[in-house]
Amino acid sequence: MTRWLLCFLILLNASPACAQAGGSDLKLLISIDRTTITAPLGAQVVLHLHNSGKQTLLLYSPVRDASVVSGAINPFFTEEPGPGSTSGGSALHIRLVPLRGGAQASSGEGRVLEVAGFPHPKLVALAPGDDYEEKTAVRLSPASSGADKPVPLWGNYKLSVTYSASYSNGDNLNRILDTDVWQGRTESNSIEVNLQPPAANAQGSISGSVLGSDMQPTFGAIVTLSNQQEQVVAQASPDENGKFSFVHLPFGFYWVSARGR
Repeated sequence: MTRWLLCFLILLNASPACAQAGGSDLKLLISIDRTTITAPLGAQVVLHLHNSGKQTLLLYSPVRDASVVSGAINPFFTEEPGPGSTSGGSALHIRLVPLRGGAQASSGEGRVLEVAGFPHPKLVALAPGDDYEEKTAVRLSPASSGADKPVPLWGNYKLSVTYSASYSNGDNLNRILDTDVWQGRTESNSIEVNLQPPAANAQGSISGSVLGSDMQPTFGAIVTLSNQQEQVVAQASPDENGKFSFVHLPFGFYWVSARGR
């Protein structure tokens, strides 16, 4: 489990104000770096957050997948858990609804990928009327249709997210910091994306093993595949023998890195 230190407050100014979405003081719009996504590569979603209230809000960054945050223990605390430690954080839940496929089609799946290197956690102070942008890499998987032999349902989808945050001792944090560490949830707008299967000529693969300091295989790690621009495009977990692989890759230059959980 990665342990992060309580960090300094940072005041950031970002893009023009976002339109309102949801019922809280924190408003959210999303955009994506490309609307056509070819498997197995991921995409980059930009969260445009706006404080429409009258008080400064503190946002915890980076945002993580909702399933990771709900199962995490103390992602935001001093080195040894104590009376001032807390669990929780900012979470993102992705919704991916197919625009065709009928009633038998399932929903697609989306997952926020972990930060490849050290996550550099921070609190962002968002003053009234100010905006903040956070970029996060996501992996989108198509729905399936057919009861007997489910097949991937490629094509157009409606993508939206829920941004949320909660902390086990949020009231204490607010009192100590003398401001509001934002807790709650807010819904985003919806955008249309097109999911495509791997290209016919995408026959590349990258594989290897992750070894610990004792040179023995380890499976307690996250292996990240990044493109030449160092954008995260895929992630994998080593098996019990420490082996990992990425397949159906188009020709290109990739970086591979691994870090402990």
